[in-house]
Amino acid sequence: MDISLTIGITLFNKAKYIENLANSLLGLASISNIELLFVDDCSTDNSGFIAKARFSNYARFIFLPQNAGVSAARNELIAHSSSEYLTFLDADDFIDPGNLLYLIRSIYDVNLASADLILCPYKNLNAQGEVIKYSGSFFVSHKTHRDLSKLIFDYLLIPNRNDDFVQCFSKLYRRDFLVREKIMFDPRLKNFEDVDFIAQILFCSPSVANIGIPFYSHVVHAPGLSETCNMSRSLYSHFGFLQSTNKMILAYKVLSCSSDGGESKPTEGELEFARCQAVGAYTCIALIQNCAKVTNWSSFWGYYAEVVSILKNESITESFLSYCPRKAGGGSPIFALFVKYKLALIVTLFSLWKYRERYL
Repeated sequence: MDISLTIGITLFNKAKYIENLANSLLGLASISNIELLFVDDCSTDNSGFIAKARFSNYARFIFLPQNAGVSAARNELIAHSSSEYLTFLDADDFIDPGNLLYLIRSIYDVNLASADLILCPYKNLNAQGEVIKYSGSFFVSHKTHRDLSKLIFDYLLIPNRNDDFVQCFSKLYRRDFLVREKIMFDPRLKNFEDVDFIAQILFCSPSVANIGIPFYSHVVHAPGLSETCNMSRSLYSHFGFLQSTNKMILAYKVLSCSSDGGESKPTEGELEFARCQAVGAYTCIALIQNCAKVTNWSSFWGYYAEVVSILKNESITESFLSYCPRKAGGGSPIFALFVKYKLALIVTLFSLWKYRERYL
């Protein structure tokens, strides 16, 4: 007996990826317990119509009347999925049909069909399709509340090294659990909406399993080449981690309260330090990556004005009173010092230098 699964794909100006997407998915299209569901977010390059022509009668399509963002598009997938489970696929990523079918058939075999959330490892690919690294666990196991609270704590302490479980892809979600708990993506967030989504799930104390079958391949783009670093958006719009970090803290407290005894739990002070580590690390990353939109002196001064505004946010600057870059998985103590003392011009210049060093 196999579970039924909806593969939900959001499209916004992804026409150039449709052929690769078809090569990844058409092997699954005729399987009765797998549904392909597309939501086109008012693309201007005919992505939805190209995909509809390519997938013919093998998929369902929803066309949004106006551009609403990836969160709203994914909420449509949740609302219109007709299967027991749902998984999300970005149009520029890939699914391994053989591994996905093996995963579906394994869920009942390992007695995990009651799980509300199933975690799977995944491959990270560069733009040439070469494997950069594997992320996630390759073991088969139930995750206790203690396991989940430890995952959250480790993520907050070193977010750029322990972020594999907070991505919304490479996971299977029980749809009736999402609907019953009214869990949705927050359309107000322009990034970190997946972390916020996972935090909502964990807050509801789900049944979670890990199955070590890597069915998903994620293509890693350089900053400025994806929606996560949109040139037209304000710098502050990239600070969705402020909300998602606070929700992760709440989820941690719920899970740690309901977990069994055993090893000692972090103190409130240690939990606050972990929060500062996450905010500090992601602030530095956002400041550097968003320098992609600095192309001339005019855009430089515009970016500087945005940095000035960011450094007026007390929840950010106060986090730098405790933030320790070396314990956050690497980073520049000097950069953190500039942010801590709100030296906006130096922060802007240092961010631009780091961006050019890393990405150009």
